[in-house]
Amino acid sequence: MKKGRWVQNFLVLCWLPLALLSVVFLLSLFLRESIGEVTFAPLLSLMSFFVMAMFRGPGFVLFWILPFALVSFYLIYPFSQFIWTRLVTLILGGLITSYASYLRINAVNLSSSLEKLFSRIAYPVIVSDVTSKIVFFNEAAARCLKIEGRELQKFSWFNLLVDDGGKAKDIERYVRLGISSQMDAQENFRLVGLDGKIWEALVIKEGSQKESRLITTLK
Repeated sequence: MKKGRWVQNFLVLCWLPLALLSVVFLLSLFLRESIGEVTFAPLLSLMSFFVMAMFRGPGFVLFWILPFALVSFYLIYPFSQFIWTRLVTLILGGLITSYASYLRINAVNLSSSLEKLFSRIAYPVIVSDVTSKIVFFNEAAARCLKIEGRELQKFSWFNLLVDDGGKAKDIERYVRLGISSQMDAQENFRLVGLDGKIWEALVIKEGSQKESRLITTLK
């Protein structure tokens, strides 16, 4: 019984790399036998590392570098003149994608930690992404804006913005592109709730231009 459960758990965990490894082997073997092309095995293996890094952790990607390298070696030896160059490139690519997976998991954990922190704060907090879509808010923000539950996440930050003196376009350039000679990292804006009540808002932009976020608090 325990053995059957162990096998089941292994298949659930490893179905993705096993499927990718099968595709790499069969497709590369077909190309080698049909048109004599032997360079696809390392390339497909490297693409497989990127796919795994999107869904699995760094240790998982590291574990599967050797199996993919061995399959690539079997498929291209002795047909390729640059076999060791291709294998070293493949292994380095696997290490890089493993590190990318590590960064992805850290970013997710950091975002989750910030959301937990903001959810415990009594002050209204709204977080929007680089496209101005609201990705997180706490209960205090929902109460102030009179928007129930997850409905607030259907809004853009600009849907709530009060356009003071036609500054909306300048503000949008600042928020989305980080371009403004008249705005600093912190700006005071005004947001309006569904009940028409206007709130003063302190907006802080943090992060890089491509991965920036707006953290808005109401007062």
